[in-house]
Amino acid sequence: MDHSTNDTVDTLNAMIQQESLSYLTESGLYDKSTTIDGGCRKLMVSWCTQVADFCQFDPNTICNAVNILDRFVAKQRHILEENNEQFQLAAMASLYTAVKTNEPMALDPATMSKLSKGTFSGKKIEEMEFKIMKTIGWRVNTPTALSFADMFFKLLPSELTSKTQQKLIFKLTQHQILYAIEDSRFLGMPASEIAFTAAYNATMMTLGKASLAAYQKLQQSMNVNLLPLKLESTLMFQAQNSGILADFIHLIPSQRAPRRKSSTKSSEQKHLSPRCVTMSR
Repeated sequence: MDHSTNDTVDTLNAMIQQESLSYLTESGLYDKSTTIDGGCRKLMVSWCTQVADFCQFDPNTICNAVNILDRFVAKQRHILEENNEQFQLAAMASLYTAVKTNEPMALDPATMSKLSKGTFSGKKIEEMEFKIMKTIGWRVNTPTALSFADMFFKLLPSELTSKTQQKLIFKLTQHQILYAIEDSRFLGMPASEIAFTAAYNATMMTLGKASLAAYQKLQQSMNVNLLPLKLESTLMFQAQNSGILADFIHLIPSQRAPRRKSSTKSSEQKHLSPRCVTMSR
């Protein structure tokens, strides 16, 4: 590897370590029989995404906001038992914080209050923001799945794809990642693994087996795995049914991506080793 590639690998490994120490979410957090469940969470994430789309925010801002919200709720579980308003307030305050952290222009408290249709005052939102920040130890610079994906793409050989194919791979990857942050089944999964799986799925859909060696090499260079088979297949299904392929169908090779072997229950549940020499499916 050249100097630039080594620097990228070092940066990625540092991001993975940072993620594991401070930014992991809790699996099954919204799966209990509580007032706030995965469906409620999905609605609020969808609302935040709509606000971000309207304001033309970077998608990383949404990833950051949802990570902040989930880590806060994991430490303030009583919110799951309370009425929807407290959860909504926490979600809005998380978005408010993420915008200030990631965007060149912040949303002021009065604007956030208007977005809540007057349900929450600007003061209430700021008070909740401060509570969230204290609870999560002021850790808001989340290494997002989208930022991991961008770094992974830097390590793929440029000659592997055309500019148009790169655009397709990016769109398919982003679609899978934004789906994953809405679906509470992906809680507890590292953003690095979501990104690696989404990028792998997108590249295999675009290039077929031609990209396999590049991802084998990428996986061997750092401590990153594919998601468990069930979640990986969920992302692949979302990508295949996104409609994104329709505009690029002439670029897709005829060969199908190989399927990971899953002959036993244990093989389905295990991640691929970060040092494996093949990426069997």
